[in-house]
Formats: sequence, structure tokens, C-alpha cells
Amino acid sequence: MPGRDWRFRLDHIVEAIDYILGYTQGLTFEQFCQNSMAVHATIHNFEIVGEAARNVPQALKDQHPEVPWQDMIDMRNVVAHHYFGIELTIIWRTIQNNLPPLAIQIRDILDSHDDV
Repeated sequence: MPGRDWRFRLDHIVEAIDYILGYTQGLTFEQFCQNSMAVHATIHNFEIVGEAARNVPQALKDQHPEVPWQDMIDMRNVVAHHYFGIELTIIWRTIQNNLPPLAIQIRDILDSHDDV
């Protein structure tokens, strides 16, 4: 894996988060649940977030322990392997409470390593 590959992974995380936030912007939880396109697109992008996080080099993860790397990977595994058992309330709470600060954390990492 080339040294700059991790930036590609972080860019994917930010892009997927932006998509999720866009798909759900202005929706209530009930509207989200009734919008199968938004639900499916959101789940797909959670898979992208987790897969990208899984492929971030361990050295970078170790430099940024404040980022919930394992939580992102675990969420991906749940949505990818328990599709019919996905709890939309957990997805919704994650969108509302965790994704905006996560996007900031990832963007900060990208900005702090601009010289690489």
C-alpha cells in the first residue's frame, strides 16, 4: 500500500458521511424509516465508512486514538451481515450524534497531514 493511500481511505469516510447527512437532512426519524431509498443508501455508506476505516494503516489509527476506528468497523459488520436485523433507531442515533463530530475529526486529520 503506498504511503498516501490512507488519505484516499479518509476521503472515502468523509465523502460517505457527507452522503449520509445529505440523505437524511430535514427528515424526521419516521420519515427516514419510511424512505427506503434513504435507508438503503445510508446503510450502503455506513459499509463504505467501515471498510475504509478497516483499511486505514494501524500506525495512523494509533496516532489518533480519539477516532472511533473500531466502532466504524463494527457498524459496517453489523449492517453488512445482519441486514434484516438492522435496528434503524441505532442507525438514526449514530447519524444524529456521531457522524457530524466524526467528519470533523477525519477532516482535521487530513488537514494536519497536508504536507504528506
